[in-house]
Amino acid sequence: MESQVDYKKTLTEIRDLMDTSSRFHSLSGLAGISAGIFALIGTAVFYLYFGFSLLDPFLFINYQTVPFLLFDGLIILTFSLIAAFYFTKRNARKNGEKLWTPVFKRVLLYWLIPMIPGGIILLSFAFGQGPILFPSAIALSIIFYGIALVNASKYSMNELFWLGISELIIGLAAFFFWKYSLLLWAAGFGLMNIIIGSIAYLKYEARKS
Repeated sequence: MESQVDYKKTLTEIRDLMDTSSRFHSLSGLAGISAGIFALIGTAVFYLYFGFSLLDPFLFINYQTVPFLLFDGLIILTFSLIAAFYFTKRNARKNGEKLWTPVFKRVLLYWLIPMIPGGIILLSFAFGQGPILFPSAIALSIIFYGIALVNASKYSMNELFWLGISELIIGLAAFFFWKYSLLLWAAGFGLMNIIIGSIAYLKYEARKS
């Protein structure tokens, strides 16, 4: 009987060791929460700056507003990446792990592979076609972000997978309801990041604080 218990315990330890070596567990839920907050703030700044109502359709997108949107998005991305790096590094330190491990580099690579072409397409739509196809570019940015998260989830927490799926659904909805694609972008990058980030934080980090 004891040998069976020891056998099961050994198998469990082997599985845990394999999981630890193949997955990066220190990705912080606070990174998602902060990214979501920055996205909502950035969207609010756009609407307030130009004096638009939240219920205004995307018909107000023009050659004056597109550059502001791109700059606004760049600021959001910069602050989100800084926050993600800070909170993930802090969480890795708490877990006694190093940040720049081969597994973390793999997570980053799998996340960047869809994000880079997605960013190039977004810029080409903005500067090549102007505001005409910009709503489609916003929808595509949500979809590429979702693909990036699903890719990265293979080597990180499962919550990334479900966040990616939700982004894909919202991105597809943004194609059909393109007049409100900016609000759907705020829902995807903002609300969903906050919701899934909060779930991940409460599940993996809150009990360690």
